[in-house]
Amino acid sequence: ALKNFLKRGKHTLIETYPDHGRSAFRGNKQKALDAFLKAVQAGRIQPGTILFVEALDRLSRKGVWETLEVIKTIFKAGIDIAICLPMEKVYRAKQSNGEEYAGVMELASFAFAAKAYSENLSSRLK
Repeated sequence: ALKNFLKRGKHTLIETYPDHGRSAFRGNKQKALDAFLKAVQAGRIQPGTILFVEALDRLSRKGVWETLEVIKTIFKAGIDIAICLPMEKVYRAKQSNGEEYAGVMELASFAFAAKAYSENLSSRLK
């Protein structure tokens, strides 16, 4: 998915922070995301950069509020977020005409669904 996204948008891959599919539902297993956020806060990731994630649940499955805090940190730094699941879309850090609000609401709904899915899996495993 990443290769296709790069090719279609004529983007250049700068750096990767692979998470290898580790669940972030319980505990602190988001070392790659934490490293990315530290790089953002240190100014090593430039505004206009696109963070590509397979699906929003790769950012967090801890719920709407925690996920929105992560998204807010990324957007405040001027970094866009691209996802490919459930549909390919780029959420822009800087938008006008209320699109920013609509995008955040859409991302919040994905965060809610990711947490609900993880809770359901967790209860099945118990």
